[in-house]
Formats: sequence, C-alpha cells, structure tokens
Amino acid sequence: MTIAHNYEANLAKVMAHLRAEFSNDIDQIMGTVAPDPRFFIVTREHGELELEVAETPAAVRDHYVNLRTSLDVVRSRQIRRIVSDWFVFQQSVATMRARAGLDDHSVEPHDFAVDTAVLFPIAAGGILGEIPWNRTSFAEAAMATRSVHHEPPTEELMETVDLHEAFLGAWCTGDGQKVVDLLEEDCALGIRSCTDADGPMCVGAGKEAIRIALEEQFLSWKPVSFTILNLVVTDWYVFANVRWIGDALSDSGAWSPHEMSTATILPVSGAQRFQAILGYGTSLVPL
Repeated sequence: MTIAHNYEANLAKVMAHLRAEFSNDIDQIMGTVAPDPRFFIVTREHGELELEVAETPAAVRDHYVNLRTSLDVVRSRQIRRIVSDWFVFQQSVATMRARAGLDDHSVEPHDFAVDTAVLFPIAAGGILGEIPWNRTSFAEAAMATRSVHHEPPTEELMETVDLHEAFLGAWCTGDGQKVVDLLEEDCALGIRSCTDADGPMCVGAGKEAIRIALEEQFLSWKPVSFTILNLVVTDWYVFANVRWIGDALSDSGAWSPHEMSTATILPVSGAQRFQAILGYGTSLVPL
C-alpha cells in the first residue's frame, strides 16, 4: 500500500464514522470504532471543564447514548483537514438538532451549529478515538439565534503563535510546572501515556493534577528537540502535529534516544492561556 492509499484509508474510516453519526444509530456508530478505544472528551456545559474518558467499547457506547438523549447529529461540513498515517484532524461546523421536551430544551426541536475541532487517532479496526474541542458549549450554541464568528487577521494571531512556541519550549524542559504555568486555572489534560503506551491515557483536571501527571511522564521520557510537521493556528485553538526526539528510560534503567509523534489540540482562552492539552501520540521508537 502506498502512502497515499494509507492516508486515504484512514480518511475513509473517519468518513464512515461521520456517516454513522448522521444516522444517529448507536450500533452503526459503534461499528466504526476500534475494539480498544481511547476517547477523551472535555465539555463545559455547566460553566467549568468536565472530563469524560472512555477506554472500553461499553464506555464509548454509553457516551453516544447519553449524547443522543438530548441531541442528534444532522450533518457536518469540514473547514480544515489534515490526514496522516496515524490520525485525521478536522475542523468542522456540525449541525445538531435539539430534542424537544427535555430540561435544557423546552422548545420545539431546532437545529443549531457548533464549531468543532476534533482529532481522530486511527487503528486497524476503525477510529481509535474521538478527541474534540467545541468553540462554545452545546447549551450556548443551542440558545444562540445566530452564530457569527469572524476569524481575525493573521497578524492578530502572533500572540497565540508565541504562546504555542513557549508551550513547546516548556515541554522540552521536562518540567511539568513550566507547562502548567501556560494553562488556565480550570484546565484539562488528556494525552497518550509514555509510561504505558498500551494502557490508560494520561489525564488530569486542574493545574496541580496536570503537573503531577506530566512529571510522571517525564520520569521515563525526556524530550530534547522537536519539529512541527503540521500546524493550524486560530483564535480559539491551536492544532500541532509534532515529531519529538529525546531519551527514553528502558526497563534496565538505561537511557537511549527515541522518537515519537504527537497530534494535539490546544484550546485558547480569551486571556491567552491554554485551556486544555488534548491529543494522542505514537509509541516511542528507538533511534
């Protein structure tokens, strides 16, 4: 299989998942999810960040069932897309349909748009995960009579570019405190663990929990340098696909050079801080 065919196959898995989402049939949706899922969803429907981790098929099914108690997915139009050999990233405008008669939606069913950035790690059996960030909460979007969002001129994004470069520099220090200094007080972490690549995701809520989680990662993985392979900068998120080179600790206690790649969504707050670190990565590979 050529590289282009591999990319196309990964995109086909995402598009099959989206078509299943539009059907709002849970069985169809689950048929597009890999058997060993890694889902991490951050919402703020009640004014603060709430974390949902789903790492079994049953938990993923519960996520989709719970979402559809109040909402259906009608369609999605892609605005930006990056396809790789192990992930697909998309920014889209999703049209949701609020169901009538529920606490949050006392009016008749109506459609509303939600701006979404979502990362899909890919596995052999389908999408490995769905890691989204919505520009506004579902509740805010549902109540808005009209959604108007004009992206600023590119020169107004330079502060966000500087923030991202500071973030990568902090990550290279292997100091969890320097990373969390760039985050909002109400913040979240959901990434692939370097200490147990096949185990649960590395997650945390709040600065102290994130600092502790990152310090644990840096005990066995010390990133040294990086190359940004793909980058999207907006006024509400940064997406970066980065190749890292560093040193990993072996079971024997010896350090040796390794590489890995990450794909990360970094939501941007109005105070020019990151609200979350949402992403996934490849396994560490010896150099």
